[in-house]
Amino acid sequence: MNLLHVIPIARGIGKETLTYFTSLPVFPGALVSVPLRKHTVPALVVEVEDALEAKTKIRSAGHTMRKVEELLTPAVFTPAFIAAARNTADFHATTTGAILARFTIQSFTEPFARDIIDTRSKKSPAHSGTTADTGLLQTERDERFAAYRRMIRESFARNESVFLLVPETGFVAQLEESIGKGISDRVIILHGGLSPTARAAAWAKAITASHPILVIGTGAFLSLPRSDIGTVIIEGERSHAYKEVARPHMDTRVFARLYAKHLDARVVSGGLPLRVETLAGKESGTAYAIGTVRTRVGTTARVSIVPMGKKHTDTPPRKKGPYDAVLSPEVAARLSTAHTAGKHSLVFVARKGLHGITVCNDCGRIVSCARCGAPLVLYKATGDDARNTHICRTCGARTPAKDRCAHCNSWKLATIGIGSQYVEEAITRLLPNAPIIRLDGDTATTPARVAKKISLFERTPGAILITTGIGLPTIHPPVPLVVVASMDTILSFPDFRAGERAIGTLATLRALASEHLVIQTRNPEHTALAFAEDGNLADRYREDLSDRKDLGYPPFTVLIKLTVEGSKSSVDTVITHAETLLSAYKPHRYAGAATKRNAYRAHILLKIPALSWPDAEFLAKLHSLPPSVDIDVNPESVL
Repeated sequence: MNLLHVIPIARGIGKETLTYFTSLPVFPGALVSVPLRKHTVPALVVEVEDALEAKTKIRSAGHTMRKVEELLTPAVFTPAFIAAARNTADFHATTTGAILARFTIQSFTEPFARDIIDTRSKKSPAHSGTTADTGLLQTERDERFAAYRRMIRESFARNESVFLLVPETGFVAQLEESIGKGISDRVIILHGGLSPTARAAAWAKAITASHPILVIGTGAFLSLPRSDIGTVIIEGERSHAYKEVARPHMDTRVFARLYAKHLDARVVSGGLPLRVETLAGKESGTAYAIGTVRTRVGTTARVSIVPMGKKHTDTPPRKKGPYDAVLSPEVAARLSTAHTAGKHSLVFVARKGLHGITVCNDCGRIVSCARCGAPLVLYKATGDDARNTHICRTCGARTPAKDRCAHCNSWKLATIGIGSQYVEEAITRLLPNAPIIRLDGDTATTPARVAKKISLFERTPGAILITTGIGLPTIHPPVPLVVVASMDTILSFPDFRAGERAIGTLATLRALASEHLVIQTRNPEHTALAFAEDGNLADRYREDLSDRKDLGYPPFTVLIKLTVEGSKSSVDTVITHAETLLSAYKPHRYAGAATKRNAYRAHILLKIPALSWPDAEFLAKLHSLPPSVDIDVNPESVL
């Protein structure tokens, strides 16, 4: 009889390891099924003890140890993978089991390799000439993909495999098409959008191939048990999709870098532009340039900034139309000209729906959700419903749009912000015979539907594509006319990453546009719009980095956001306890928007010097907090 010390692969456990007993022949590294509360969950065996020699531990356990009766597989993870998972757990102030659960949700149903593949010869790593741990590749898509092809050929020559990590499945098609030419027999695609049969076949091929392979996949499949991976490429490194929304809010980029380190592999961050904190690694010595890190985004298009706050100087004066806030005379004329000439046009919109906010012009109140208090987004009536609908993007509540203010009964309700539905209405009214395709989270809910709409757009002469950010990664350049319906939604977002997000979007649009790029805004003096005109990334990077240093934001600090939801009294109790416990770290408390389940939410923000994280003493304090406290390390937004 043996005692097994295991890491439960599940979220919300709270403890790093649990102890069970078994008579099965089990060794460290095995995967077993363990009873936990009223369920059974997979668990990784990290230590095995003889039960006779551990009598004292059994007596002092304080609870009845339960029995393990099923061995799932004798080997599942490489030692490098387990080590990276432990490091990632420390970085995110969570348990190793919670991290493993994020990577193995897809893989538990697949066949596992009993013998870990390692075909590498004993050559020196490709990055051995530097002490930095991350290669930086900031350049246009075609040039970046060409660099990836060179890296892959070099890796195969060294008898090493390559894992090309993507943030979303929408990135896969272009990479497979561009990079897989000539090596299709060595390219394996792994992502959650595959059918179970196709995924199982790809997984089996990946773990049995005796030669080096190229895996193009999403983060869940980094659990692939091959030790011959010599290069990990993080494509689209700027994408927010790498950061998990659900607990434990893991950043897959963090894991990828740690995993590469334990594999003695190089890691390459690719994109245009890269994140500010990633680029800052070049100055701190933790990153190095692969080729040229471009400081300017070129374009053949003529760039126009159209101020929307000023009145149009038409002669004679005319009455304002309902869609003047959407289509300036310049944009209307260019869309009409492009359509007549059979040229494609792309209109970028930052949000879905008709309008982002509805406000009362008499009392100044914003129309908000009765359930959680968040601002409601106005959507167009559909089907038999004759009235527009307000939808809460926080909790999902739907209510019919009302004609009067719920607070003062005024008729003077005004809409603010431009959504994709409203832009579609405006362009349809302008060009009723034009083929208009709207692509957003409401019209395309899967990668396949996104690809179908993009394909329809690209093969239809004179088509106009109205898209949110969901469509940008999959559009093939060039597009003759690119229009930004309004930059103000992005620029006005009250978050320290707003400027970086705006520049990232504009960089993508500059690269797509071939003849005209027209940007409508009420804030033409914003520094991000200077980049839209000159494409100078270096100046914007310096400004953003300086601001972050002054304000104490990443990369100079690690931000830790604690969130508590519930009734006001319960939230106040927990938040006050956390403030007292972490008083030495100068916690900043502030209110947050409520959610579907709870009517009250509060946050605490802490800033820890980046070089001090993770800190064992601070981690112990965070782990002692109640389970109701949601911990998010380096959140995408502090709101």
